[in-house]
Amino acid sequence: GKSANTRGVITLTQFEGGALHNIGREESCHECEWGTDAAQRIVIHWWPVALGCVGRGAAFNMDAERYSDVQQIGEGAEAFNVTVVEANQTSKRFVLFAVGRGGNPSRHLPLLRSVAALGCTVVAPHFDLLISMVPTKEELDKRVRRLGASAAQYFKADVPIVGVGHSIGTVTLLALAGGEAQTLAGETVMSGPILKFDRLALFAPPTDFFRRPGALKSVNVPIRIWVGAKDSITPPAQAQFLKEVLSLQGPIDICLDEEAGHFSYMDELPPNITDSHSNRSKFLASLANDVGRFVIA
Repeated sequence: GKSANTRGVITLTQFEGGALHNIGREESCHECEWGTDAAQRIVIHWWPVALGCVGRGAAFNMDAERYSDVQQIGEGAEAFNVTVVEANQTSKRFVLFAVGRGGNPSRHLPLLRSVAALGCTVVAPHFDLLISMVPTKEELDKRVRRLGASAAQYFKADVPIVGVGHSIGTVTLLALAGGEAQTLAGETVMSGPILKFDRLALFAPPTDFFRRPGALKSVNVPIRIWVGAKDSITPPAQAQFLKEVLSLQGPIDICLDEEAGHFSYMDELPPNITDSHSNRSKFLASLANDVGRFVIA
């Protein structure tokens, strides 16, 4: 617990995997008080938290500087929400997170917080749900613009930028890294303001957008890909294509997760989706550790 002036504040904790975690304040925070004397009054804040949502490998303290904050940037019809998770110190890295088809980065919030705990400021723009699994040029262009605007709003030129993304989010990151994506209809997706990424961490990337010869010739950044052997949406062959094309342009590694499927990389699954992984909590904790090490390497 912490005390400030005459108020004692107790933050609930959860013990998981041999590490003690402070649970950050959420929108659903509840408060209870005991005592009538100001000098002795105790205030307890508590949050209903689903089991497995906060334990992420090594112990970390989600103190005030690392609470997630949903902000709005842009104006009028172009305004959109951005989840920002601040580092508790001067940022070693800025992390731009590109969410998948669902468009809601809060489904990855435990991962984003664990990365922020390593000294990174994480910025994750929100998007509309893609109704179809085959996105249009207009939909992808809008996502690329929002990612570029988010980087311009929050990042500083002297701090390395790392891109982290899942599924269709990896396509937009590769576009921002210089890739020339093409939709199924043959339309070229805008590349937006080209970002000089220090590295890219990609989960389950769909690479059919880059089959045109030379589409990835301008991408020369270290990349690590995580893909599930049980992924029927973006199977491992798609990640292998990316490695074959980019191996001469920079280091690229593939981490094949034997029990993982396409949605195993999400802390909160989409509605009506079940995960094929037999030990989801352990897998997510290991993933967060691996991603964190790669991001700050």
